[in-house]
Amino acid sequence: MKTLLNLYERILEGSVEGMKYQILALCIYESKGDKFQHLRSAYDRLSMAKQLAIGPIDKTAVNSLINRMEKGLK
Repeated sequence: MKTLLNLYERILEGSVEGMKYQILALCIYESKGDKFQHLRSAYDRLSMAKQLAIGPIDKTAVNSLINRMEKGLK
């Protein structure tokens, strides 16, 4: 019996201490026949940190990490 993978991309919205955020999430549903086997979800935690950073120290820390990651992609 074949294993089927279904991918679903969505935007998660929420709030932390009154601050709203939106992040991209990817859900992977795995099934065999008519039975559900597994669900995996991944989301962009760095994007959430960037949106929820308060104050210059938090923002500097998050932006420094983003810059280092982007430098590795160039």
